[in-house]
Amino acid sequence: QSMTIEAPPGVPIGQLQQRYTVCVPHFEVEDEHGVPQLYIDGFCCVLSECCREISFPIFAINGQEIGKLTKNYSGLVKEVFTQADNFTVTFPMDLDVKMKINLIATCIMMDFMYFEEPKNNSD
Repeated sequence: QSMTIEAPPGVPIGQLQQRYTVCVPHFEVEDEHGVPQLYIDGFCCVLSECCREISFPIFAINGQEIGKLTKNYSGLVKEVFTQADNFTVTFPMDLDVKMKINLIATCIMMDFMYFEEPKNNSD
């Protein structure tokens, strides 16, 4: 899977690539030239992580952890009876603004991939 991030529309500022591995999904955040800058490792199964925060560490390409993308636990009632999710993205203040936008877009993509249910179109 991949996603191109544009800001403003029509001007690419980065791309998110999902690289397939044996078990753990690996996401690369690339700059506008397609050069990997950051990566995030996912989980095999996020269902095993219910009833608590779920964190995805963000690494620089050299392997140093620089931040994290976290799905915040909102309480049992909200988690079970609503589709609302809250996320926190942490990164260094001096990170390039385009990379910050790319990480926020990555958060949205990971929400759709891991935490949203497909819409039933038979209604």
